[in-house]
Amino acid sequence: MSCSGLEQCIPFMRFDHFTGNEVTYIFTLIGLGCIPLICFGIGYILIQRRRRMGWDISYDDLSATAVDDDAPKDRYSIQAFEWLDECYVRQVIVEFAPGILTVRKPRGQILRKMIFPENADITVYHSEPNASTIHGPYCLIKLKKTHDLVLRLPSDKHLPEFLAALTLCLKKFDGRVTSIATPNEVLLEKAETKERRQQRLDHFFREAYARAFDQPKLSDATNREHDSDDILNQTITKSELAQAMGMRENDVFVERMFAVTSRTDSDVITFAEFLEVLKQFNEG
Repeated sequence: MSCSGLEQCIPFMRFDHFTGNEVTYIFTLIGLGCIPLICFGIGYILIQRRRRMGWDISYDDLSATAVDDDAPKDRYSIQAFEWLDECYVRQVIVEFAPGILTVRKPRGQILRKMIFPENADITVYHSEPNASTIHGPYCLIKLKKTHDLVLRLPSDKHLPEFLAALTLCLKKFDGRVTSIATPNEVLLEKAETKERRQQRLDHFFREAYARAFDQPKLSDATNREHDSDDILNQTITKSELAQAMGMRENDVFVERMFAVTSRTDSDVITFAEFLEVLKQFNEG
């Protein structure tokens, strides 16, 4: 048999979805790769928004059992969040004992202690009732000679318990608690946290040195418009003065410097008093 009379054989071919659709496949893969990035970006934005509201994702672990029912009668413990600035909050445990408020990490490490003196007059600014249907109220605790403490409680029902525990904490020392309902925005703006206090102190010393030694470059130009009233009313404590000088509070130089500078109050010195002493040093 001769093969010259047979039809030409067509090579075997399989169906391929990719052939002719190369551009479509490329854009499809790019789109699939962008989806995780978009989800990550949305999640990051939501987290930042919640933090600005004074919230953190770990709040989801808090429940109505935030109060420690097993604590002794003269002690009170509650889980809360400490508000440090617009972008940072942290979960803490707040404990009350007679004359002492302790802020701890959830694992027990002490973050801060507020020791109330006798006859202490404590002002507590708290959120207005039902200020938020999702999150609990803020509490701003002000104590002289230290930076403020800003807490966010689990819910509105914990606020009366918190204020009652603070009142009981001061009762043995003849202290008094004044509570004031305040809008959240005003409360957070009023708070002088550790970070904000440090910024004010930096501004305090820059302005003092700039005016005493006639060096305008040392002045903070960004705050110049609001400088007059704010800086003149600013005060610092002995411990803050010692820290700024890199010394201990009980050092002889700090004691004498503070004694020479302070005229109206033995616990704090004003900007005007500090500036006058610097000018005297400068003039010899």
